[in-house]
Amino acid sequence: MASSFSCVIGPVAHTSNFCLDFRSSRRVSNSSNVALQRNRTFFSGGRILKLQPPHQSRRSLKMATSQIEKNVDLRGEQDSEGVGAAASTSLVQPQKGAAEIVQEFYAAFNRREIDTIGNLFAEDCVYEDLVFPKPFSGRQAILEFFQKFMDSVGPELEFRIDDISSGDPSATGVVWHLEWRGKRFPFSKGCSFYRCDIIEGQRQIIYGRDAVEPATKPGDFTLIAMKGVAALLRQFPSLADRF
Repeated sequence: MASSFSCVIGPVAHTSNFCLDFRSSRRVSNSSNVALQRNRTFFSGGRILKLQPPHQSRRSLKMATSQIEKNVDLRGEQDSEGVGAAASTSLVQPQKGAAEIVQEFYAAFNRREIDTIGNLFAEDCVYEDLVFPKPFSGRQAILEFFQKFMDSVGPELEFRIDDISSGDPSATGVVWHLEWRGKRFPFSKGCSFYRCDIIEGQRQIIYGRDAVEPATKPGDFTLIAMKGVAALLRQFPSLADRF
């Protein structure tokens, strides 16, 4: 064995009682069925040791190093892409639901922040307050109505939410009342319905309706009046077209 060799080690599945005649590679024990290369491979301590000449060893080492560098570069690119995707995902904020939007509306109203309210309503929103004969159409008309209301009641009157639904991200119902310096304001109980939609990436109110407690409470007279109107419509059905 005048020339020098390097040693490449690999695992063996079955290792008991196995050896080779190094000169002839003749198997002298039948305890394993591992195929080995001629007179350059032998077994030691549960591993196959394969001897290679120095020039082959250097070439193998260079190829292995090159492959490792490629794998590291590829893994680095994948990790970078994964981090970028995770960062991009983390920047995407979930849309607020209708209940949260409406709560922000009442809070901004109590602070008298008309500009904040404007950002919560769509440009073509329709808002009905059943005290008034016609709905308010468009953001500008709605904001003008809110501003008049604020000017009329002063800074002390505030909305207080009694209950609000949150099961539908696009619609919500709310029960509320008004308070003046922490005290209930008379004839101020109401309930409202709001529908929202996502416009240019932001959920906004597109429709609202207020039903407010009446200042006068006619009681049973209301039923009598409804009965008379129903009888009149049965006699003259065309009158229904005028409502």
